[in-house]
Amino acid sequence: MMVRIICDGCGADLFESGRTTKFRLELTCEELEHNSGGMIHAVRAYPPIDRAHHFCNLNCLGDWLASR
Repeated sequence: MMVRIICDGCGADLFESGRTTKFRLELTCEELEHNSGGMIHAVRAYPPIDRAHHFCNLNCLGDWLASR
């Protein structure tokens, strides 16, 4: 199985770094533990994003945000 990580902003391949050190940004949604204090809530919550998103840099992240 081949793993591919593509920039959600510009479409660049972010998996291979070659011989130099490179970085990528990852935007993820992390569920926080909730403390209901013994109360039960009938609330359905949806995450703000449906999956992790990857970006080359802040410019690609900004372009992606502007397009949403």
